[in-house]
Amino acid sequence: MGTFTTRKTHYGNASQIPAVAEQIRQAFAADGYKVRIENRASSQEIYIAKGRFVKAALGLRSALKVTMKPARDGNINF
Repeated sequence: MGTFTTRKTHYGNASQIPAVAEQIRQAFAADGYKVRIENRASSQEIYIAKGRFVKAALGLRSALKVTMKPARDGNINF
């Protein structure tokens, strides 16, 4: 199975990125997902996964990576 990639631009103030990342973290964590936020120099990356070690070993673990960074026009790119 190949990887799926999509990009979206959301209009808003780029200074809101940390608050949006935290809201995403809280929502997925409440549903039982493991969520990790990494702060990069120009972006924030959110790693979301669900599944235990056995599923990961079998390649059945689901995962999502969200990268949020400011665009040149001041919007937020996901």
